[in-house]
Amino acid sequence: MINPFTIKSDQTSETGERIVVYYVVKNIRNADKHSSTMSIEASIAIPEGRDRDEFLIEHLTEGGWL
Repeated sequence: MINPFTIKSDQTSETGERIVVYYVVKNIRNADKHSSTMSIEASIAIPEGRDRDEFLIEHLTEGGWL
């Protein structure tokens, strides 16, 4: 599967948390059929035992990015 985001870094912090920096782009089409693009680069802690990509997809879907 091709992910709708780009992983910029995936590291373990000094406290043992897995921190992922990601980049995602969202294309928006309004009622006038004009489109615009929004993007975000952010970091998130991945819970222990969770798959990184599955967790990010869930997170971004809940936030309205996917």
